[in-house]
Amino acid sequence: MTSLQRRSTCSLIARSALLASLGLAAAFPVAAEVANRVVLRVNDRIVTLYDFDRQLARARADILEQARDSEQQRTLLDNAPREVMRSLFDELLILTRADQLGLAVRDLEVDQEIREQMTRFGLSTEEEMRAALAQNGITLEQFRTNLRNQLLWREVTQEELYPRIAVDEQELRALYRERASEFAVPEQRRLREVVVLEDGGLDADGRARVAGELRAAWVAGGDPEELVAGARADHGELAVALLDVGWVGPGDLAPELERAVWQLAPGDVSEPIAARGGLHLAQVLELKEQSQRPFEDVRNALLARERSRRFEQELEKYLEELEEKAYYDFRPPQGLEDFETASGRRVREGQRELLAPGRQVAEPVAPPR
Repeated sequence: MTSLQRRSTCSLIARSALLASLGLAAAFPVAAEVANRVVLRVNDRIVTLYDFDRQLARARADILEQARDSEQQRTLLDNAPREVMRSLFDELLILTRADQLGLAVRDLEVDQEIREQMTRFGLSTEEEMRAALAQNGITLEQFRTNLRNQLLWREVTQEELYPRIAVDEQELRALYRERASEFAVPEQRRLREVVVLEDGGLDADGRARVAGELRAAWVAGGDPEELVAGARADHGELAVALLDVGWVGPGDLAPELERAVWQLAPGDVSEPIAARGGLHLAQVLELKEQSQRPFEDVRNALLARERSRRFEQELEKYLEELEEKAYYDFRPPQGLEDFETASGRRVREGQRELLAPGRQVAEPVAPPR
């Protein structure tokens, strides 16, 4: 996702310390004319060097905060400048499309979003909000701008992308049939057990003898509660336990128990099974055959998953379409002199068009009127 949605809990001071420790001090410009230098223009929106440096510092700090091995961390840090520039490029494509569509976000909408964020994080005053944002190196004004851009992004995608990812009922049912195995419910069995406990005071021979006697009486029609009560009276309160295990499926039991239980018919009592805790006598009370979850039960989850898949797929195509129509000017920061967008188009300094992969010359794109 874009840098508009990135979050961090590290303070600005901590970020700077982390970066400096690896020789990656954030390149915050000291001169106003350098900070305000435009490095990227897409249609009528711009990114300054300060914007880029600020986003890059956050991205690097996010990488450093996560537990990764040093080699993977170094690779991510090396790639961070290009990833940040790609993210900013995509943002400008979407935001300038919002401008072209005449979309706007009212202050009231931003205010409402801020109130919801404050409620979510248990903040009651603007001062608390400012203090929390300061821990992330963000002012409230910058946060408002980020929220406004997020809302604009959402409006653009709802207007132009959501119609592309519509899934009708017939398609959903076809997906349900294609993925039938995903919605299979395995066979289940409801169990109860009598366990001659390993730490109940009986030695191995004694446990085997008691377990055999209990099974013989149980199979002969004895009530397991009465049988357990009698065994406790004879051998001590901790010698035997009666357990209502409930419904179990494949993988819920220890392997030795599962192998035995899955051979039983309802009402059958197993031979004594050595497993964790002692010798187990298991009885199957009920059995549910393998089945499939009804379409109605999985419809909403299936719809959400398919829409998400289509959204990612169509967003990539949509950004490529916007790229092809974009007017831009690129004055790259150091190290990004031959920058590529996420779709693989090359963007070189000062060009007003994009070079598609493998193309030597791009057809000119007229600037907006």
